[in-house]
Amino acid sequence: MSKETLKEKDILCLGHLKRVFPLIDALKDVGCERDKAGNRELFFSDYVKLVLLYTWNPLIGSVHDLQEAAALPRVAKTLGIKRFSAGSFSESPRVYEPERLQPIIQELTAGLPTQPIDRRLSEFKHALTLVDGTVVRGLNRLVHSAVGIDGRYNTTRDGGAVYGWRLHVQLDLQTFLPHQLQRTGARNAGSQRESNVLRDHLQAGRCYVCDGGLNDRSLFDDIDKAQSSYVIRAAENSVFAVVTEQLLSAEALEAGIVRDAIVQLDSPLGHAVRRIEIQVAPHPRRRRSGTIETELIILYTNLTELPAELIALIYLYRYTVELFFRIFKQLLGMRHLLSQRQAEFTRLKSGFRSEEIAESAARRDQLAAKLDELIKAWFDEADKNCVLPLDDRTAVELLTIQHPLPEPPRSRYIYLPGTSPVPEGVAVNIRGRSYKIIADVKLTSDSHGVIFAHGSRFGGHTLFIKDRRLYYVYNFLGIHPEQKFVSPPLDPGNHAVGMAFVREKSGKYGESLGKTQLYVDDKVVAEGPMRTQSGHFTLSGDGLCVGYDSEDRVSHEYEAPGTFTDGTILGVAFDVGDDVYLDLEKEAVGAFARD
Repeated sequence: MSKETLKEKDILCLGHLKRVFPLIDALKDVGCERDKAGNRELFFSDYVKLVLLYTWNPLIGSVHDLQEAAALPRVAKTLGIKRFSAGSFSESPRVYEPERLQPIIQELTAGLPTQPIDRRLSEFKHALTLVDGTVVRGLNRLVHSAVGIDGRYNTTRDGGAVYGWRLHVQLDLQTFLPHQLQRTGARNAGSQRESNVLRDHLQAGRCYVCDGGLNDRSLFDDIDKAQSSYVIRAAENSVFAVVTEQLLSAEALEAGIVRDAIVQLDSPLGHAVRRIEIQVAPHPRRRRSGTIETELIILYTNLTELPAELIALIYLYRYTVELFFRIFKQLLGMRHLLSQRQAEFTRLKSGFRSEEIAESAARRDQLAAKLDELIKAWFDEADKNCVLPLDDRTAVELLTIQHPLPEPPRSRYIYLPGTSPVPEGVAVNIRGRSYKIIADVKLTSDSHGVIFAHGSRFGGHTLFIKDRRLYYVYNFLGIHPEQKFVSPPLDPGNHAVGMAFVREKSGKYGESLGKTQLYVDDKVVAEGPMRTQSGHFTLSGDGLCVGYDSEDRVSHEYEAPGTFTDGTILGVAFDVGDDVYLDLEKEAVGAFARD
């Protein structure tokens, strides 16, 4: 089913964004120093507006969608941006200076109200800082190129590597803004382990509230030496020896605390450590090994004088960071980055805040009791109706499940000339496999132009006629020289032209290595080794075109759009099945006979 065209009613938050556009307009000339001829049409201010429009509109999922939305009359008037090309948009992170956004961000956040916290913590001097990390999925090759194996964090069921970025967030509870945010490869190990990243960015006067993933004994000492405090969860089976048991007050008992003690851990530390044990309702915890029930929350802290019930209250606020990640990844649709470049990532951080986020944060305490009630009701009903245990497969595992399709799987795709570009998401998928292509054409002595093209200068492949010769070019990630296969001069008349790639093995970076043969009718006219990329072609939104190429050409052998002229293309077939090339030849003969 084709995607519906965006309408003006689908575009959200224009009113809110319009209020910050005057500040952004002051950045128009940033990065224009080299543009002596005055040819630039997409300015830094325009680029920031487009990124903000993408950020706040979940229906905009690609650069192509962004072009479509920006062309709507009301949106175009609000943005004040002319029609822009996908190529210009993709090049922008390299040209512009994201640091110039910092004064605007500071001006916008300076007047934000602080969020209310429990009045019992009003005398607590340290700033409550909620620490956690989340993974943003990235394009495998780009992440690997940037950080190497440190970007790998998971494996698909078929053994493929999954790469991404990890965002290390220190969330200030009162402002609901990241106090600090670092980006590393997604692999939680070595210098980019969450505890080590926090260790490198400690400050005085903060109370770091962390889940069990940061339960690092040496980190406890480092936080204490930095003149800060911590409340960190530990495993129930953590080893300790009691130094002093402390009596529990009525308030502590009411908060569910069953133990309060000064303890010595298995690794001696340079400060007193307090262990708080909190009794909670049995809650199923889903793990790959099965479902277990947790009845205790174990907390370690260096806050030896604070009442135990307030230690429990501080840890309860830790779950606010999960709300922040939900807004970031769910409501804003930021499960992946629109760009994978460092400059663009800096720009991305400017979209964390709006009035909607502030309103959501203000209501979290009001709705906390209702949420607990709904969670308990859900688990009660789930238990009664034999729903438990829950499916514990990861998001990556769920995404690899073969779901029922509206039509049966097929190995052959046929495309006709005179049609719009076919988006890569629904076009033939040749990544990581052998494939064959054949086109039925009628040629004259003057025929020339693109038979088909898919991709752009950043990667793609194309079949075309030039100087009476048949060319097949595979552009591997825009790396020169292009992989090129050329036939001898062709005679006028009907021809079945195409190519076949046989995948033999994987390369060092997961690319496919194999052999390509170029065909004219039933004869091999050129052949040689070739490599194909494992990632998508269409970083800039270019689809599969028949009879022309998009504005961003695949090959330097022709000028865009390279429209096919002085001849006829009857159709182009792609075969990714097990059929031999001869089967396609027979179909071509049949097509000519029917014609």
